[in-house]
Formats: sequence, C-alpha cells, structure tokens
Amino acid sequence: MPSYSISGISFSFQSAIHFNGHVVFPHFIFSSNEPNGVQIYRATLDGGELIQKIYAMDEGIELELSFHNTSAISLRVERLVLLHTEDLRLGDLPSTEWFFFRQGRMKNELPAVCRLGDQGECFQDACTSLRESGDGTEALSKKPTLISDSMTLIHGGNSLLLTFETGDRLFTETILELTASHDFHSLECACPVYAEVLPGQTLVSERLRVSVVSDPQKAIDAYAHRKAERYHARKSRHVPSVYCTWYYYGLTVSEADVLENLAAIQERQIPFEVFQVDEGWEQCLGDWQSNARFPSGMQEIAHKIQEAGMIPGIWTSPFIAHENAPITSLHPEWFLHHMDGSWCLFPMNGTVYRVLDITRPAAVEWAAALYTQLREWGYRYHKLDFTRAAILYEDAPRFRPDLPLVQAYRQAVLRIREEIGQDAYFLMCGGLYDPLIGIVDAQRTGSDVLSMWSAKVGSGGGKTAPFTMKQNLLRYWMHPFWDADPDALMIRRQNTPFRNLNLSLGLLNDDEARTSVLNQFMGGGLACSTEPMRQIEDDRLWMLRHILPVYPGIPHPRDFLSGSRYPACVDLAYPGYHMVCLINWSDTESIPCTLRLNYDLLGDFVHVSETFTVCDFWHQSYQEYVPRDTEITLGTIPPHGTALLKILPQYVAPAVLTSTGHFSMGAEFSCLTIEEETLILDMDWKFPCSVRYGIRLPQGYHPVSLPAGTNTFGNLLEVHLERLGHYHFQIPLKK
Repeated sequence: MPSYSISGISFSFQSAIHFNGHVVFPHFIFSSNEPNGVQIYRATLDGGELIQKIYAMDEGIELELSFHNTSAISLRVERLVLLHTEDLRLGDLPSTEWFFFRQGRMKNELPAVCRLGDQGECFQDACTSLRESGDGTEALSKKPTLISDSMTLIHGGNSLLLTFETGDRLFTETILELTASHDFHSLECACPVYAEVLPGQTLVSERLRVSVVSDPQKAIDAYAHRKAERYHARKSRHVPSVYCTWYYYGLTVSEADVLENLAAIQERQIPFEVFQVDEGWEQCLGDWQSNARFPSGMQEIAHKIQEAGMIPGIWTSPFIAHENAPITSLHPEWFLHHMDGSWCLFPMNGTVYRVLDITRPAAVEWAAALYTQLREWGYRYHKLDFTRAAILYEDAPRFRPDLPLVQAYRQAVLRIREEIGQDAYFLMCGGLYDPLIGIVDAQRTGSDVLSMWSAKVGSGGGKTAPFTMKQNLLRYWMHPFWDADPDALMIRRQNTPFRNLNLSLGLLNDDEARTSVLNQFMGGGLACSTEPMRQIEDDRLWMLRHILPVYPGIPHPRDFLSGSRYPACVDLAYPGYHMVCLINWSDTESIPCTLRLNYDLLGDFVHVSETFTVCDFWHQSYQEYVPRDTEITLGTIPPHGTALLKILPQYVAPAVLTSTGHFSMGAEFSCLTIEEETLILDMDWKFPCSVRYGIRLPQGYHPVSLPAGTNTFGNLLEVHLERLGHYHFQIPLKK
C-alpha cells in the first residue's frame, strides 16, 4: 500500500475498481519508472488489468487509474477509486477541528464549508442539495458523510487540496466519511463511470492531484487557472447585462409582455444589452414552436428586440420533452426508460418530462437542429436549462452503453454549441460544471432566486437570499472558467402576486435590496434582472446604475474558513485597487463595519503601499492615510445590510473616492488620468438620472478653472453629471 507524507500531512492509500457488481482492492506490483518520473504499478484482475500511475509534483502527487479489458466480453465499470485512505493525519490537530470546503457538480448543490466536529447549520448545509425546483432540500446521505466534486479542501493547520485536473469524460467525487462522533473515518477520491468497457478497450480515469498547500486561496486560484488553460475557457473581457422575463411572468409570458417591456426599457433608457425570453414561449418542451400567446412568432420577436437595440435571447431545454411533443411519438426509442420498461421522468415546474438518450447520435442531431432554427430566427444569446436530466439515470439502458455519461454530455453540448455559433453567447443553467469548460460562456452559480429574504427553503431551514448568495460566493473560484450567473435580480416592491405567481412578489426592504444588488456585483459575472419595467419605482429601478454595464472584478470570499455559515467578507480585485463587501447576515442586530488592512483581507495587494485610503460607498465618505495592518471601524451595518469599501494606495491620484454610480467606483471611466498637468476625464453615463463623483487630485494641485458641474474641496474635485450622455473634461491643473 503506497504511503505519502509531506509538511505534516501523511496517509497510506489504496486504489480500487467497482465492476460487474464487485468491489476489488487489488494488489499492485511495481512495473516501471518512466523517464518523466512517473511510477507505474499493475494489478491483474479477472478479465482485465488495472494500471496505476503516480506522478511526482512539487507539492504532492497526481494519480491516474486505467482499466484494460483483456476478456472477450464487455465489462461494466461502476467506479474507479484513485485514492482510499483510513489513516489521514493533518499534523497534531484532532480531526473534529478540521474544516472541509465542499463543492457540488451542479448548481443546486450547496458549496459549503464546515468544521467536522460541528453538527449545526454549517454541517447540514454541507450535506444538503436543493431540489431542482428550489422549493426544498434533500440530504445527500443519511450517514455523517460529506461529498464533494472536482475541488475539495481539507484544512486543519495544514491544508490538503484535492483537485481533479481533468474532468471531460467521467464524473468525479471526493467522499469524507465520519464516525458517529464526527471523527475522521475514511477519505475516498473516485470517478463514477456507469459504462461498459468493450473487449480490448481501456478506460482511463480523470487525473487527481493531491497537494499540501500553505495558502489555500492561492492554491485554489492556481488550480482554476490550470484547468481554464487546459480546456481553453471561453472567458471574454466583455460581460453582458441581461433582461430576463422569468422572474415576473413565469410560464404566463406573452408577446404583449415582451413588447411592453421592450418599450419601457427604451422609454426609461435602461442600458440592458440582451433581452431574453424565458420559458413559456414554446408549445411545450420538445415542440419548439411559439404558442398562442406569441401570435407573431419568435422570429418576429427577435426582430423587435433587434429594433430596440438589444441582442435577442431565448430559453430552451433540449434534453427533455413533454409526452405531448410530437418527437416522443415519432421516436420513442430516443428517450430513456428504466430496466423495467417505465419511462425515466424528470420533474420540473409541476410537470414531468421524458429524458433524451444523449448517447444516440440521431437524438443529439435532433436537439442540435433546434439551434440551427433559432439562429436563423435571429437569436444570439441562449439560456439552456435542465440539461442535467440527461446524466441523472445512470442505470438506464442506453444506445451506447460503452460511452461514459459525462463524455456523452460534453459531446452533445459541444454539438449544440456548433449550431448556436461561436459568436453567440451561451449560458448553461442546471447543467454539469466541469465538462463544459471551453464550451459555454456562462454558468448559473446557484438555485432559483426569490425577491424575499426570510422565506424558508423547505424543512431543512435556511433563507432564500442567504442560500443563493452563499452558492454564488463560494463558487468564486470558477471565475476563470466562464462568467458567473447569480440569477436574476428583483428589487421591486410588490406585496400581492401578479397572475397568481409567487415569483412575482417583491418583499425586500431597502437594506435587503441593496444586498441583493451587491450580490450581482460580488460574483464577478454577468448582471441579470427581471422587473415590470413600467411599474417599478424609480428609487429601486435606478439601483441598476450600480451594476450596469458590467465591470467585473476578481472575487475572493476572504473569510470562507472562519466557521461562519455564510461568507461575510468578499474582496474584488481591480487594477490598482480593491473593493471589499461586508455583509451582516443577522436578522436582528446591527454590527460594526470593521476591517483590518492585512494579507487576510487583501492578499498580496496589501504590500503595494504603507498607507491606504478607505472609501465608504454608501455613506460617500473616506478615510485617508490608514496604515497597513491597521483595524478601522466605519459606522455600523444594519441587519441584512452591507458595506461596500474601496481600498486604494494613498499615493494614487487621480482616483475616485466618492461615487453614487457604479459599485466598482471608477471602472465606468474610460479615461481618468493626468497628462501634461491636465486632468482628462472621459466616460459614458448610461442612466437618465444624476450621478456624483469625488475625485482626488495629486497633493498640491488645483484646477486653473472649473467646467460646469464641477467644484473643489481641498484636493477633491466634485463632478456632478445631471443626465445620461458622453462626458469629456480637460481641466488644466496648477500647483
């Protein structure tokens, strides 16, 4: 049994295979050392050979497991176990004090951090998955077991990082089993397979890296960047802003609703770039023609959206179909059924649907043809939903039993991407994460949202906004893969349902509305909103100026190993400065707005200056000459409220210190610089409401003259823009 020890972490481990209904822990015999330092071990099985490869790395090892079928028949492999250990040691700290950072392979599963010895809400979150509808929870296991996916951190003084460096063919999972008293029992990293290996064929696992890391966040970032590079992630510099119909109109959406909101967006001059028609336009799932509520047809709708100066977007769900859809009668063999012959059914929005067999080429071509049609109609933004249905039924007979589900899934989505077009924007909602790196432009980071704070999420407890924000924030590390989609923002005030739809309610108070807007910013991804654009009040509507257009920073929740249930301190890096978001999750108590300017808050950025300026967005105030490693308190944060603070080196000038505009506090300026003792300010203000900025000038400099809308207080230049438009100032300065 190989053993492993580095920097206070030690364990011995076994590899195993589950096939043909049996679990085998074989005895490996050393085979060879390869020139690149790879050690190869082999084990002979009844019907095949198992090959273990161990790669030496600077901070650990990488493992890969292969099964070669030497028999004359197909052999079904359920699982390849790369690492199984029951003697893990993380220094001298007892295992009940270890922290476990858990991920999930799909949006509804809750990423979570818990201390193993806890048995309260943090631990329960780590054992929980939200139902697809978002209206309840379900335990992942009845035992004290924690299940993670492609990235797992076990932190106990020393940090063990478990990362699957590949993920385009097989499922990946890490399982930590505990005793009844929550002590460590066993750790297993494996690839669920659920496929047959044909005679003479070889099945290769995904590659697992086992690392001992001194700085967990840096190591997680490095992993994400390695994977993004490996799979050529589609990470563009421009992130869209989107209007979506779902979170007010739901399945009742109509052509009249679309045209009314298009007109209102134009009248109120709201700078959305995409108008996306969500579910409810189709005859039924699988019959992708417009229903009676869209009498002009979806091609005309796309034309109307284009006329309004926006990109046409549309919702589809290509891997499920209603039994009334013609395709289910024409090709029943394209849809999955259980071993007993009953249909595999996927529940969604009060209805059940049949599930496409994505290992069948003709079925995939039928699904892909939908996007040929939508492209011809003019749609260039696509939201695909519930594609996870195709990989849920592992034991269902399939056209290609030898094709692993994850590999089939990636191939099917890649085929759809070809028909969508490389120039279109592709948002996946409700699909797998890992296999889609390099294919999609955006992924939903959490479950469906509601415009309320205190609604219970099923019997498992929890609150709507905190749960979905937690999902968004703890998936921060996926930032290099795609644009994060935190789901739609709704900040309207509405106490009675529209068309009897609870999703149309708007029950947030002003502090909760601010926090919800800030959630769109903290994830560092796209901004999306759903409102009745003619009815929403100005004070709530113009909160959109804080997030539109999208100027994404690079996010890190700095306190994710603090033991708290929800991240409460998020740092977003911008060139030359950082934005820090503090959240008060308390239902009843205000908390002090306190922060310490150290490495734990700002990472390496803390070393760029001895002193900093800290700017308070909400209160339009700032404090200069704050020494590094100093703790400061700037007032209080109300229950469910936030603080947003800009931190920049004291020497930086010109610089935005106060703002009522974008949350980035300056990224909306296309130019803010000094050339030849002239301040040059250039920006497009996108909203028909006023905005104010306070801009620090270099010490000792003053304007020679002041254009209209500007004033000075000391070395602070105040700029007041009354309305939307392009603004360009050239202000001569003198000492």
